[in-house]
Amino acid sequence: MRCASLFLLTVGAGVAAACGFHPSGASEDGDGAAADAAAIDAAGDGDGAPPTDATVTTDARCRLGFVDLCGAGAAGPALTVSAATSIDTDTDPRCATLAQPGGPDACLVWVASVSIGVGARLTATGSRPLVIASAGDLVVDGVVDVSSRRGQARGAGAATECATPRAPENDAGGAAGGAGGSFGSVGGAGGTGDTDQSLGGDGTALGGLPGSALAVPPFARGGCRGQEGGAEGASGGQGGTGGDPGGAVVLAAFGAVRVTATGQVLAGGAGGGGGQVQAGGGGGGSGGYIGLEGASLEIAGALAANGGGGGGGGARVNGSPVSGGPGADGGLGGVVAAGGTPAFDAGGGTGAAGAIVAGAGASSIVGAGGGGGGVGAIAVRGAISGAGSISPAPTPL
Repeated sequence: MRCASLFLLTVGAGVAAACGFHPSGASEDGDGAAADAAAIDAAGDGDGAPPTDATVTTDARCRLGFVDLCGAGAAGPALTVSAATSIDTDTDPRCATLAQPGGPDACLVWVASVSIGVGARLTATGSRPLVIASAGDLVVDGVVDVSSRRGQARGAGAATECATPRAPENDAGGAAGGAGGSFGSVGGAGGTGDTDQSLGGDGTALGGLPGSALAVPPFARGGCRGQEGGAEGASGGQGGTGGDPGGAVVLAAFGAVRVTATGQVLAGGAGGGGGQVQAGGGGGGSGGYIGLEGASLEIAGALAANGGGGGGGGARVNGSPVSGGPGADGGLGGVVAAGGTPAFDAGGGTGAAGAIVAGAGASSIVGAGGGGGGVGAIAVRGAISGAGSISPAPTPL
């Protein structure tokens, strides 16, 4: 069967496509997904024939705006997530490789319909973005999460390289803070270190500068990482680690996409690490990417791709080395991620959320604070209805 004559097989509220393809590793009876099998229920007989009570309708479409399925064949069995479940986009057998024109390869999970249950959490990690395409409706009552968080694995597709115009300077008298990552908005600049020009008057330590904001792309990609903080010196205190950016997820359906009042789709950036003694804090990671496409887009819950806070600067207080605190991870709504607490007087900058810009790291006579991460991007194909919380504002494609 050629994809130009794609059939959608409607069974009650479920939909299955009949072109003879299943995502890599998914068998026709639905037991091909080795990981998290207990939390994933497969619906449908998978043999390509419609159930006896099916209503068969013809639909010539085989392309969504985010994904071309003309060569993909049939959707796999319905994806029902009922408990905490993870997908590694590099190794999960449910992934088929999706080439994104102009962007990185993604993990494609192409299924008949999608239901993320109340209280369930689907977390995606790995180097590739996650694209879930549904032949029918796609309903999120629980959580879809591609965020990055301090001390945890990066969100799916978050390993993105982004240019910055200036790295923070090292300084024995107090190093500079790293800049926050920029994506949908500009990250905060790193603070200036050693402002009293101590230790022989060697000058101040200039803070890191963030890159420019990027145009919202028509493909899934992760955000931008925060810079590492400046170091006291080669054998001295080390700068805080830059926060990882949010990852990337696309939820696309030929039917409706619904994020209900209990549902959340998250792509927040991680907070930057605090600087060690006399070292600068790391910049917060930017938010990542959320793409939505459907016959209708009903958002009653939360979509959030906010930046992480910058790390606080380190110092030597009364002769004792003290590290700055880490910045908070990007959260929900218009609530900014807090900057890390300072060891002396240089806290990290706040992360960006909604229309709130990322804060710059504080300058100091010792280690300076890192800047907050900028927001990510929420790209939509279709009109949104509902009174949900969306941060940052969506960009129509």
